[in-house]
Amino acid sequence: MISDDITMQTLRASTNWFIATDSVTIELTPRVKTPRSGGAADWINGPVRAPQKFMLVAEPAFSGVVESGDGRQRQYSYVLIGEWNAVIEPGDWWVDSSGQHWEVVGMIPYNGYETKAGVHSIGKHPVD
Repeated sequence: MISDDITMQTLRASTNWFIATDSVTIELTPRVKTPRSGGAADWINGPVRAPQKFMLVAEPAFSGVVESGDGRQRQYSYVLIGEWNAVIEPGDWWVDSSGQHWEVVGMIPYNGYETKAGVHSIGKHPVD
């Protein structure tokens, strides 16, 4: 982790500038684990988070056709980049302006100046 305050401030400002060049505003819906009897649990939608600005960066090497219960579908993989204090967790999801469903599948290790997560979207055409 970077310990120099001036360097950290510069990196955070650079990240904010980068996001602002082509940002998308997203309201993430978290999933909350709710215990049931017998040790099982349900995942229910929590309250929608406040809108946040992110940059979506395509990861075409991890995109392609996937098998699903409904047959073959197109999966798109992206990295979601937010400011250093963005609130995002695995399982969070949102729907874009075209109706495409997105889900956070994992977090990229935190570096102190940006928050990054891997996201997938399955369907015809994401809007980024």
